[in-house]
Amino acid sequence: MSDWLPAQQTELGSLLSWRSTPPPLMGEAVNNSLVWTVAFVPIISSFLQVALAAPLGTQAGSLWFIAPILNIILCLADEANLKKAGHDTKGMGLWAVFLVPVYLFVRAARLKQSNGYAIVWLVTFLLSLFIPLAG
Repeated sequence: MSDWLPAQQTELGSLLSWRSTPPPLMGEAVNNSLVWTVAFVPIISSFLQVALAAPLGTQAGSLWFIAPILNIILCLADEANLKKAGHDTKGMGLWAVFLVPVYLFVRAARLKQSNGYAIVWLVTFLLSLFIPLAG
């Protein structure tokens, strides 16, 4: 009919909520590859420290900054992916930079996922404390 209007332009428009963006992906539809890599960063970074120490002519312990850098880069990349998937990531970037386990627990809660990757990060962190950094 010629006098038809889109619903949002009628009296009903104010009663209906119109989104300019689609709803966020469900938690199970979000790619968790990066966050699982983050879960193993404490172990990965310990081995990187040992592997890089000799070629750089330094002690592995002096390369302590590798772990925080890897954690921050991967968490911020994961946060960007969550944002692209339509999730509210407000405040998550600060946790990603300052306290990775909190970022992981907050991520799991917001996506209604298991805390598995956060728990794995804590376990791998504790295990990394026992990796000898001689070299």
